Amino acid sequence: LSIGKRNQKINFRLKNHSLQLTTSDGGTMPIVSQVKDFELEQLNEKIYLSLYFDSGEYYESNLLLEKYENEEK
Repeated sequence: LSIGKRNQKINFRLKNHSLQLTTSDGGTMPIVSQVKDFELEQLNEKIYLSLYFDSGEYYESNLLLEKYENEEK
């Protein structure tokens, strides 16, 4: 995401075995293909991504993303 869109929300979705990042303004970017499933989990103020591939391989990493704080009341 660009600096000009720091408050933009992003989502991850799995579509046709492709993990995609979608943005609140309607943009979509494929990240990785041949994905069977994925998980996002928050632990100690970090967000962890786990990827499960069609081949049986498994990877996990922490993401350098700020947690979204809904300021609307």
